[in-house]
Parts: sequence; structure tokens; C-alpha cells
Amino acid sequence: MANSLFAADYHVLPKSAGLADGSSWENAAAGSREVVGGFIENMQPGDAILFGSGVYDSFAMRIGQSGSEGNRLSFRGVDTGDGLPLMKSSFVKENPSKGSTFITIDSGASHLEFDGFRVNNYKGVVYSRGLNVDLAFSNFTVHDCRIGIFLEGGGLNEGAENNSHDIEITDSKFIGFTKSAVRLQNGNYNVKVENVFADAGGKEYSNDPFHMAFFVPGEYRKKGNSPADDHHITFINCEARNSYQDKGSKYWNGDGFVTESGTHHITYLNCRAYDHTDGGWDLKSSDTVLENCVAIGSKRNVRIWGDAKLINCFIGYSKHRGGSGGASGLYLTGRASVVVENSTILNNDGHQICLEKTKKQSAGEAKVIVKNSIVGVTTPSDRSLARVDKGSELEKIDSLFFQTTELNPGFVDPVADWDGQGTNFNNLKFGKSKGYYQK
Repeated sequence: MANSLFAADYHVLPKSAGLADGSSWENAAAGSREVVGGFIENMQPGDAILFGSGVYDSFAMRIGQSGSEGNRLSFRGVDTGDGLPLMKSSFVKENPSKGSTFITIDSGASHLEFDGFRVNNYKGVVYSRGLNVDLAFSNFTVHDCRIGIFLEGGGLNEGAENNSHDIEITDSKFIGFTKSAVRLQNGNYNVKVENVFADAGGKEYSNDPFHMAFFVPGEYRKKGNSPADDHHITFINCEARNSYQDKGSKYWNGDGFVTESGTHHITYLNCRAYDHTDGGWDLKSSDTVLENCVAIGSKRNVRIWGDAKLINCFIGYSKHRGGSGGASGLYLTGRASVVVENSTILNNDGHQICLEKTKKQSAGEAKVIVKNSIVGVTTPSDRSLARVDKGSELEKIDSLFFQTTELNPGFVDPVADWDGQGTNFNNLKFGKSKGYYQK
């Protein structure tokens, strides 16, 4: 939080009050682009603009100023009697290419914090132009947008210090979007995304190609430019639901957590993915870790193309909703290299584990090591334990693979619609020593 001894607070309401100079709630300034823009131009490190309760129609702000280390510029919603401020614009999901952006952050603007906004019907909630340092976004509740928070990192390979870093996105909800809730692109590092819920909205919001809730597209590079990679990004207690794409009979996309090639050191802790038409996780990054994560109900619950480690994860009940390509629990392709430890892969349609070569490969090259884990099917069905294409390798170390009731280790309360909370899939035979276990 801003802590300058001489910090100024500017008070804003949808309609002005009293002297309308922003000096207090009794003298609040009008929440127009022009008035707030004037305040922004005059802000000094430690200053804050406070937005009171009410509806702000088609409001937007652009920020080119910076705070300083320990003295951010602050933009905060305040409940002055009727809830947090509601920013409302005219975006409609049926025409997703049109609409405005609530907050635009210019290149180089740094040491900024944003807290406490309800945002409805904006094409974009936040867009940063890159080379931004120390940005914090918290307590956003967003309904109906194209992209929620979209951070361009700067796109320079001249050194890590020249790209955006030290960024936090926390305690927010994004409900109903046609592209993404959070998108980090072209050179962001030291990023934490924590306690963020993203429900894409399913088929009703499938009006753009590539529905992806949390998206880190490292190789989306403009012609003639070679931007730096996105790396050292941590997702904590985040949840992605209902990304959907049905474009005829061909492959259906629609993913929860996505990384593209070139990204690295991406970590997911206590995250959950549900009911996507493609991957709960679809990962091409290197040095990737999933720990205490749950994937349920997507076509390919966890899909990996790079190298990754899965620790104490539950992957279950994959579901094929349409398009080409079969369902599976853990799906590896290309040269993927994965270590699975103390995890459970259970009751997925198709294969529990699938190591599949790509069309460009004469033989597969994927490898998975499954250690102290449980892989199985609890009821008679056509579900298989594993598909391993020629040239790929599945190594089992102290793990149980079962497809008969005699070997079923038993689970506390196995249900396909599990919300990821509680001990439902703790196994009764091995406890903590083998398979997924939640305290």
C-alpha cells in the first residue's frame, strides 16, 4: 500500500458532490475520464484515487505516471454504502472484437496498485503496454469481457531487467469471457497469480477461437521482433472452468491453464481445472511443476508437450464432448518428459495415460516416470490404463496400476463431480505413501 507521509487522496463518485474538488467524499469529484485523467497527471508517489460506490458508465482510465518503490500510485474502489464501485460498459459476447478497455497502463508506468472493482461488459479489463515493474491487482470481480488482465511484458531480449516483473494478481473472479481471464505475454517474470477464479462460461461464450482461461503464450511474436520469454510465474489456488470451442467436426480446443513453447519455470500450486473441451492443463513450457493440483472432466485433463513434474495431483474422469482426438487423463506427445509422484490418475475416459507420437514423428519420444502413484479404473469399462506408442517409454516405480476390483485400493468417497476440497480421493489402503492425498 502507498505510505508516503504527504500522500494525497482524490475522492471520486459517479456524480460530483459539494465543491467537486475530490478533497473528501462530501466534495467528491465526478468520475469522468476527463476529471480522473487530470488527477492522474498530477499524482505523485504515494497518492491514491478512491472510487466510491455507484455505477460508472463507460468509464476508462489511462495511466502513464509511476509511483516509486514503497510508494505506489493507488487506484482503489471503496464501499461508501452501496458496495464496491461498478464499472459498466457496452461489450457483448456476440461481437467480441468491439468494446473498450477499463484500465490501460502505458509502457514504463510502474509501482501501481489497483484494488476493489466490479467490472461488467468491457472488452478488456486491464491492458499494459510493457516494461512495467511492481504492478498489483486485487479484488476484481469481472462479468462479461473478452480478456480480463492482459499484460504485455515489453518484448526486449537485452536483459531481464528490461521486461515487466514483480507483478501480483490476487483474490479476483472472472466470470464469462470469450478469450482469457489472465494473459501474460512477451517478457513477464516474477509473477504471482493467487486466489483467482476463472469460469469461461462454456458454449454460450465460445465466440472467439481458443478459449483459454490462464494463458502464457511465449511464442506469440510479432514479425521482426524477438521478445523475451515469460518465466518464473506461479499460480496459487487458482481455478479454471468451462473453456469451450466447438468448430465443426475437427479438433475442439478450449483449455484451462496454457503455456506455449519458450516459457519456463511455471509453477501451479493447489490449482484446479474442470470441464474444458480440450485440456485442463495444456503445457509446452519447460521446468514446469504441478503440485497439489486437481484436474477433472476435461477431454485431456493434463496435456504436456515439454518437461514437467507432477506431485500429489489428482487426474480423473476425463470427458470427450466432441471433435477429433480421444479423451485421456495424462496425455503426453512430442518429446514430453514427465515425472509423476504420489499422484492418482483414475477413471478417465479413453486412456489413463497416453504417450502419443505426433504426425511429424516416425516414432514417439515421450517419456513418463510414474512413482509412488495409483493409476486405475474402479468399474468395468472400456477405459484403458495406458497407450504407449512405439519409441515412447512408461516407467513404473513403486506404483499401483489396477483394472480389477481385487486391486482397487479404495477411496474415501469417489465422486465424479468432486470440487477438489476434502479427502474424497484419499486412498484407504496406502494412505500418504502412494497416490494423491489431501490432509
